Amino acid sequence: MTLINALIAEVDSELERAALPTSALLDGSAAERRRRRIERRTVGAVVRILPIHRPVPDGQEAA
Repeated sequence: MTLINALIAEVDSELERAALPTSALLDGSAAERRRRRIERRTVGAVVRILPIHRPVPDGQEAA
């Protein structure tokens, strides 16, 4: 039982030293920024895999 109490006391002391949530986490702006970053990365990945040119058929001139 003393081992369990010692572990609980250790966890309690670690929780006291843990950082408190910032206002950005509390008001949701951090989540909104994260969502926008994910969207930008997704769009960036799509744009990178789109073809940048089409081959010119034989006998035709490229514009």
